Amino acid sequence: MPRQMKLVPVDIAQRLVECPPGLFIVADGGTPGDVGFKSEYGANSSDMECYCVGSGEAFWGGTNDRHRRCDILVYPAELKLIEVE
Repeated sequence: MPRQMKLVPVDIAQRLVECPPGLFIVADGGTPGDVGFKSEYGANSSDMECYCVGSGEAFWGGTNDRHRRCDILVYPAELKLIEVE
């Protein structure tokens, strides 16, 4: 059976500042469904480094205020190899 990579949410929606480092899917704020990456640098503070996967640009989620960015709701996510029919 062929396999493909799929981006899968691995937890309930949570504030970006509380999301662990790694991939995330935007739930509310910015553009829902967008995929981002949170670095481990400053991971638990308003100085966290987050990026848009599609463009490599800094992720701000539609705001220019770092404290508001902390409150954007996201789903932590991971890539999984799945079998397809």
